[in-house]
Amino acid sequence: MSTIISVHSFRGGTGKSARELKVWVHQITPEGESERVPAVVEISSGEQSPRQFDLGAIGEQVLVRLSGGCTVQIRLTEASAA
Repeated sequence: MSTIISVHSFRGGTGKSARELKVWVHQITPEGESERVPAVVEISSGEQSPRQFDLGAIGEQVLVRLSGGCTVQIRLTEASAA
């Protein structure tokens, strides 16, 4: 079973729309180390078609240029849900 996390309408700290969004998914081990968690990220922004990134396949993070507010959906993959 996968876990889905959704976040809507990111805005910059000044109240203006953010221009870029960096997404990485990680967890902290009992030893206090950060380790990446495989996930599929879908980002919708402005009039652009939703874009999907498999962080388990492409690496630990993705940086996306935005055109207005955005919606982010993170789906933890089976390998990380265990």
